[in-house]
Amino acid sequence: LSESSSSGTNLSRYSSIAAIAGINIPQSSNEDKISLAIETIKSREIVERLINKDMILINLMAPKSFNWANKSLEINSEIYNVKNSKWLRSPQGPFGEKPSTQEANRAYMKALSIKRDGPYFTIAIEHISPYFAKELLETIIQEVNFVKKEKDKKESYLALEYLKAESSKTPLKGMQESINALIET
Repeated sequence: LSESSSSGTNLSRYSSIAAIAGINIPQSSNEDKISLAIETIKSREIVERLINKDMILINLMAPKSFNWANKSLEINSEIYNVKNSKWLRSPQGPFGEKPSTQEANRAYMKALSIKRDGPYFTIAIEHISPYFAKELLETIIQEVNFVKKEKDKKESYLALEYLKAESSKTPLKGMQESINALIET
């Protein structure tokens, strides 16, 4: 956190110089980050990443009951055959045996609750298995962090490429030094 704060301070120091050069340095607020995190959690991209994980789609779409004695989730054998790893639903309309991303998204959004309280938010998953709910919640957080990290890498790479190109274009020594300082930051 301290590194990102100092980077933010350094970036804000150069933002007026960058503006003169026609370069926009985003000044993201904590509010924007929270809204982005919430929207990412609700995104179809996250749902698609989740349902590709082992057993998440099955546990989300075909739970029958939770056995407290052995702490296991029982799967509805009329929907999914665990032994053969096969969906048994009858295809109806646009939906096949295996639940679609749209159906999984609907079940995911039904299980998910997000409450926002100022600069904080709380994520909860409601499911008949508290162990699956915990696992799903941890997986959501991991996936959101991964997606955010990948987007940040891509944006940083594109910004650096742009700054390098602008630095080589400008004939003004002072402007080149300012752009190089931005690149360093």
